[in-house]
Amino acid sequence: MKLEYNEIKTIHEEDIEFEENGVPFTADIIKTDYVPINFEGTPKNFCLRENHPNSQYLHNNFKSRMLTEWLIELGYDTEFYFVNVETNEITKKQISNPHIEDVPFTESMEI
Repeated sequence: MKLEYNEIKTIHEEDIEFEENGVPFTADIIKTDYVPINFEGTPKNFCLRENHPNSQYLHNNFKSRMLTEWLIELGYDTEFYFVNVETNEITKKQISNPHIEDVPFTESMEI
C-alpha cells in the first residue's frame, strides 16, 4: 500500500524576529500540514521559519517520523514493516540471518 497525502504549506506567522550569528532578521513561520488521502490517519503538521539552512534535513526527519506514526496507526508492527520514504510504500522488512537459509517446503512424514 502506498501512503498518499496532501502537503499544504501556509504562513503560520509573519515577520518574526530572529538572530543568526549576531545578525538580526525577520522571517515568516511556514506551517506544513500533511493530510492523509487514501487511508485513515491523524493529520500532522510541522512549522519552520522560511529559508532555514537545515530545512530539507529537518523536513525529511519529520516525514520519516510521521510515516512511522501512520504505519503504527494503521496497525502495522514496525519490527516487520517500514514505509519507504522515497516511494511512501509500506514494505515488509527483509530479515536476514546468515545462520538461516530458505529451504523449500516439503511434506512431513510420520516416523
